[in-house]
Amino acid sequence: MANHLRHKEYGKALEIALQVDKPLQVLKVITSIIESEIQQGNGLTSLRSHAKRWDMERVAQVLKYCRN
Repeated sequence: MANHLRHKEYGKALEIALQVDKPLQVLKVITSIIESEIQQGNGLTSLRSHAKRWDMERVAQVLKYCRN
């Protein structure tokens, strides 16, 4: 996951962090996505595109992380 983050492959890094159930790593990847998009002036386009592909179980997992 760290290699994907280093190479700005955020989608792959996010999938790995979610698969291995690491909330802090998910936060780190999402923060990196947001920071990258703010610097590029894209809004949250990339983050939205990732979230649109999630099934309901994945959405529930991310919401559980937010709650905790």
